[in-house]
Amino acid sequence: MYLYYFQSLAETLHYAKSAELLHTSPSNLNYAISSLEQELGFQLFKKCGRNIRLTPNGEIYLKYSLRAIEELEKGKIAAQSLHNKPISTLINAAAFRLHAANDLIKEYSDKTSSNIEVHMHHHKTGIIIEKLKEGSLDIGFCTYAIDDPDLCFYPVSVQNLVAILPKNHPLSGSEKLTLTDLSHYPIIIPHGSDGMFNRISSMFRKLGLSINLACQADSINAAANFSSLGKGISISIHFPILSYFDLEIVPIVDTPEIFYIYFAHNQQHRNSAVLSDLISYFKNYSYHKFINPFEV
Repeated sequence: MYLYYFQSLAETLHYAKSAELLHTSPSNLNYAISSLEQELGFQLFKKCGRNIRLTPNGEIYLKYSLRAIEELEKGKIAAQSLHNKPISTLINAAAFRLHAANDLIKEYSDKTSSNIEVHMHHHKTGIIIEKLKEGSLDIGFCTYAIDDPDLCFYPVSVQNLVAILPKNHPLSGSEKLTLTDLSHYPIIIPHGSDGMFNRISSMFRKLGLSINLACQADSINAAANFSSLGKGISISIHFPILSYFDLEIVPIVDTPEIFYIYFAHNQQHRNSAVLSDLISYFKNYSYHKFINPFEV
């Protein structure tokens, strides 16, 4: 169990977020990590301001623990087979937004009788696309689509763009904001968040606006921290983790682009009947949820 806790925290680098995904409390997660570190005799994480990072020892241990978890999953399936228990089909998946992807998978499981077990990884979209092409992933949940004849992308969810305001900012108390409103103030954009910086910059250009760029941040957490210090307004997708900061979160409206989460798969790969059913579900889901879903 501790290995699964370690894997989750290594992916999110946030105790509260990992605890939410693991359906436990931050204190239980902290106890598990501390116990594992005590057993190993070295630290797995170190604090960097309000954030945490893997230590060099932690980075090495993560590689081996992921292999161990994979073997444990194989052992579980083998044991189920030995005792003639129903065996679920293992689906290897990855997502940039774990919470959103897990909700979509749960919705699929609740509506169908398919017996699947989804092993969900956390990767950026570029890595997900690479792994889909090489065949090490069955499906992915991406933040953008590319033009590739082997890959299919279907929008399955809209990501809301928000402004993250420090307290007592001139725009505080606004129910909604536009990029024009924000262009008059220093802006912080996370450059390490799956192409978000380029897409937001592109939207400003499409509207004929200039960005008064205060700085770029290497993550959503870092951008929110900068805003809390009064460095400027952060622009980001509305991640659940933002609720843990003492900041105002205001929707941004009338944007020239929509941020989607895409369901993706490689149509060149041979799929099991269960996986084909899952792919068909999300294709139909996309078609009925969005108008002209393939023209985004």
